This record gives sequence, structure tokens and C-alpha cells, in this order.
Amino acid sequence: MAIHIGRRAFIAGFGGTALGWPMGASAQTAGSGKPIRMVVGFGAAGTTDIAARVLSGKLSKALGQQVYVDNRTGAGGTIATEQVALAAPDGLTLLMTPLANAANETLFKNFRYTYDDYFTAVAPVADTNNVVVAHPSLHVKTIGELIVLAKSRPPGAILAGSPGVGTASHLANELFNQMTGIKMTSVQYRGGGDVMKDLVSGQIKVDRADSDCVAVPEK
Repeated sequence: MAIHIGRRAFIAGFGGTALGWPMGASAQTAGSGKPIRMVVGFGAAGTTDIAARVLSGKLSKALGQQVYVDNRTGAGGTIATEQVALAAPDGLTLLMTPLANAANETLFKNFRYTYDDYFTAVAPVADTNNVVVAHPSLHVKTIGELIVLAKSRPPGAILAGSPGVGTASHLANELFNQMTGIKMTSVQYRGGGDVMKDLVSGQIKVDRADSDCVAVPEK
């Protein structure tokens, strides 16, 4: 049975990650033996990448054909979005994206491929929560302590990482600044995995990480 999606489809889920493929694509592609490319706009080891790799393995088994992850990082996921928007509507290209990427339409002046015009939501894939984590060198254990510390330092002195402009972490950083009257500098990376590496090494001091990327030891 053919399932017609429309011109381009993408997976979008509130507070999480979603999947999709070109509009006009048909489920008849399944079983063709051709590899299916799942495009991710962020680097390895981040939430979107992890979700994509888990899902690609399940889809490979279910469809009986290879489904592989293709990381196309940069511009907060916009590069990956454009690649899928321009892909042939043959069902062989998927886009895995977080919901927050829709904000890029308002953040980039030359954003060409809007979600309303080029994509159709298919289904949510994962639902995650953001948690604030700080490097031990800050010696803070609560949000209140972090705010007090930030106010005692020059504006922008504390660096907070995020996996790109328009991502949930980036927007949360800026909202936190506005709500508390502090100023932490938001440093942009190509994925959550890169943010976590620099947080652990102390290059940045704060991260709003997805809960599935942060291990909290039991007491």
C-alpha cells in the first residue's frame, strides 16, 4: 500500500525530536533495497543524533534495507533542513530535527525553506527535558546560587554552551538571561556532544543539556 506524504515531510515533536521525508514520497520505496539517508543537523553524541541512530537501526530491521545517519552540521540545523528540502521526493531522504529548529525562520533573514511551505509534520520521535548543569569550578549547586554568582561577575563572563542558534538550549539561555537580569554568553556549537566535551573540560561553565545526555548518579 502506498502512503503519500506530500511534498516534503519532516518529523517534529514539541520538546523533543521528530522525523520526516520529502513530500510526494511514497512508502512503496520500502523494500527497494536502496539505502535511506536520515539527515541530522547536529554533531554526533547529541540528543538528535542519538535518537536518529536508535531509530535508523529499528527502521533498517523493519524495512529490510539500510537506513544510515548523515550528520550535516551548522547554522542550528538549517543546513540539514535545506538539503532535505532540495532532495528528490523518492522516500530515500529523511530529516531528523528538534522542534526548536522552527524558530530559525525568525532568526535567519535568508531562511529559504520554511517548514509550513516545504514540510509536513509526520510523527514525534522522542520527548526530552532540559536540565541545567554547571562545571564544578563554579561551586554552585542550585539555580539561585548560579544567578547570584553571575550577578557578581562582569556581564558575559560565564560561558553557556548550546548546539546552535535557534536550538532549545540557545533560546533557554537567552530567556534565562532576560528573566533573571544576568548576562551569560551563549557559545554555539555544532552539536550537544561538542558542548558536553567543553563543559567537562571547563572551556565553558554552563549547559542546558537534554536529560538523556546527562548522567546523574544516584545518592
